[in-house]
Amino acid sequence: MASYLAVDTEDTGLDLHKRDMPFFVSTCTPEGICRCWRWEIDPFTRIGHPQKYQVEEMNDYFHGKTLVFHNMKYDARALAKVGVNVDWDNFEETVLASHAVSSSDKHGLKGLALKYLEYSDRDERTLHTKTISARHKALKLGWNIHPTAVEPDYWIPSQLDPDDKSLEDYATQDAERTILLWLFFKEVMEEQGLMEGYEREKELLKVVYKMETDGITVNCDKLKDTKKFLVDEAKKCEIKANFQLKKMKIKPINLDSSKELITTLFGKNRLHLPILERTDKGQPSTKKEVLVKLYEQATPNSSPGNFLHQLLMKRKLSSAHRYLNSYEKAWHRIHDSWARLYPSLNLSGTGTTRFSSSNPNGQNISKKSKFSFGDQKFEIPKLRDMFGPVPEKTWYAIDYSQLELRVFAAVSKEQPLIEALDAGYDFHGFVASMIFKKPMNEVEDWERTIAKNVNFALIFGAGEDKVNETAGISNAYELFADQFPNAINYMQKVIQDVRKTGTLRTVDGYRLDIPTDAPYKGVNYLVQGTAGRIVKHAMIKIDKEPWFDWKQIRLVLQIHDELIIEVDNNSPYNSPRYIKRIMDLMSEAGAEMGINTPSSCERITSDWGHGEEIVVTETEFTLAA
Repeated sequence: MASYLAVDTEDTGLDLHKRDMPFFVSTCTPEGICRCWRWEIDPFTRIGHPQKYQVEEMNDYFHGKTLVFHNMKYDARALAKVGVNVDWDNFEETVLASHAVSSSDKHGLKGLALKYLEYSDRDERTLHTKTISARHKALKLGWNIHPTAVEPDYWIPSQLDPDDKSLEDYATQDAERTILLWLFFKEVMEEQGLMEGYEREKELLKVVYKMETDGITVNCDKLKDTKKFLVDEAKKCEIKANFQLKKMKIKPINLDSSKELITTLFGKNRLHLPILERTDKGQPSTKKEVLVKLYEQATPNSSPGNFLHQLLMKRKLSSAHRYLNSYEKAWHRIHDSWARLYPSLNLSGTGTTRFSSSNPNGQNISKKSKFSFGDQKFEIPKLRDMFGPVPEKTWYAIDYSQLELRVFAAVSKEQPLIEALDAGYDFHGFVASMIFKKPMNEVEDWERTIAKNVNFALIFGAGEDKVNETAGISNAYELFADQFPNAINYMQKVIQDVRKTGTLRTVDGYRLDIPTDAPYKGVNYLVQGTAGRIVKHAMIKIDKEPWFDWKQIRLVLQIHDELIIEVDNNSPYNSPRYIKRIMDLMSEAGAEMGINTPSSCERITSDWGHGEEIVVTETEFTLAA
């Protein structure tokens, strides 16, 4: 057996790119031998460092052992801040193991230990309670307590009272939880044939760690100008909405107040609109989908319709503003006009192998600027306009072409769909031409829209009624099934298999749990899961490519099916040959799973929202037609 050693850190906060620091390191062996290191934190600056001998002890003790972590990216960064090294070629990771064993689980350490080991969380509850009490004392002493969370202040009880052992008990038990979970997951993965999928995710961890270390740059001036624009436009929407209420002799309201909005929309002496849906607490729902339906039911150009129009516009503007606020809150200034964000990419953050992202959410940096509800369209600044390379850098945004559609066509073995994609046809136009039985050049926009809605409804696992509802015609499902029976038969087979087992495997064998009450989601999980694995496989291949010096060219961000590459302007890697190589590696990642996965490329010199699409060969860049 490998010489396993679980390692866990306790830290003064989650932002290790700023001033947050570790203050306790605990370890545990499979035999239950625990060891820990603690050092004091300056109570006024919240900064502290271990003694030199402590760092030397930890490095000596860790050397040659297989370190086991729960959330290694985080703990490795904490250890690096105090000079403790980890071996990225010799580790195990229980978050990734948990996802491999049960992708539907929540992967928190305490919850997993309680579920699989019946390991109580009493130690955490004890320390939490003591910390709340200690924070009151620390505040009176003028200590710098964390403004929003208790956990980052777990150092306070033992620093006020050196005889208090609650921190030591908690930290060492976290290390014990980690080692016991690893031994449990290891056995399950070996028994159930899950180790290969786990190992692939492990390979990606170092790639993501490097991406998170470097971060992504944002233009501060552009972001602040856009925030002001969004606030001003949202205020105009509120004024216009309340003007419509005034015309109906209804008092003005605060559109951000759920209580006032519910009363105005559904009250008998107000708009008295029908209640289409209720929340879990029984209140009338005012979520976007409900408001859109109410708007579509309203008389065109009526005051109720105009009110809902302005309300929906304000909602979208306010949502964009919240995203920009989250970016500004998390950024680290590097220049008067530039800052750096460090989004955390979570490999196990979804049930489908797709990444999730946090602090801030890098997966929600939309490329859209035009939005619609009903027949109304409006435009706001793209979130991507805020991001871009600093002046001495260039970005290349390489995006898989219709990846999910290609996966769906490949797994269903529907040859006409595969051939249409390989030929470079407009996929939705091709499907429209087939189901409406007319040449592609005669397909009208409304027919293409129907086909597009059918295609994506099917990928999301919709049944016949839902496909017809989404498409807006009563026989859309039947029209598709007549032309593409293999796709329909495949979907039905997936649903039957999920009903039997509750699981399925991606094309490369990674197992996914499917909600037992929704077997129809199996198709979507399979498509999303396989697409996610292709993107991850590409990232591994790119990182391992011996052609590249990653000090001069690097992965900046992964979002959906797109990879952002940053290159120094004067670097030899800022040339067609090397960008073409990255695109080839991305294609190879799909080909190794039996799926043709071409990509397109944009060159970005100012901001991500205004890149220029280019055709890349080994010898030149040319603007795309």
